[in-house]
This record gives sequence, structure tokens and C-alpha cells, in this order.
Amino acid sequence: MAVVISEVQYYIQDSFTLKDKRQTVKSIIDRMQNKYHIAIAEVEDLDIQNKVTFEMASISNNRKLARSILDKVHREIETNYPVDVIRIQWDEI
Repeated sequence: MAVVISEVQYYIQDSFTLKDKRQTVKSIIDRMQNKYHIAIAEVEDLDIQNKVTFEMASISNNRKLARSILDKVHREIETNYPVDVIRIQWDEI
């Protein structure tokens, strides 16, 4: 069994209030959980209106598959939401 964990920090371009941020974050979390069946949570920068840090985990029999799922998640977030990547950190168990 392989567990791949990714911590990614995004700058949200169109977020001017915490309400704007919460709408975007909720949309991202709901969509990624439902589509890719991953664990995802906002873990830092809770009170900063234009920055969000997600911790994501994918579990699989195959390490490459778990990593590719999280790669797809990162690409989809960047494609479908007004965000810029600040940093990505990977860990594998």
C-alpha cells in the first residue's frame, strides 16, 4: 500500500474577502473529494483572504497511481480556478 501526500499553497486571484475565499475553498474541496476520492483539507492561512494551503492524500496499491491522481488534482485546480501555485511539497509513505 502506498500513501502519497501533497501540501500545496495557492494564491487566490479573485479573493478580496474571507467570504470569497471560503466559497472558492469549499468548491475546490467538494469537487476534488467527489471526483478523485482523495482526502483534502485546508490546513494553514485560515484568516488570510487570498492565500490557501491544502493538504491532500491519495492511497493506492501502486505508488505511481497515487502520485498521478494528485497530479491530476493539481492540474484541475490550476485549470478551473483563479489560483497561482506558490509551492508544492510531496511526501510518500
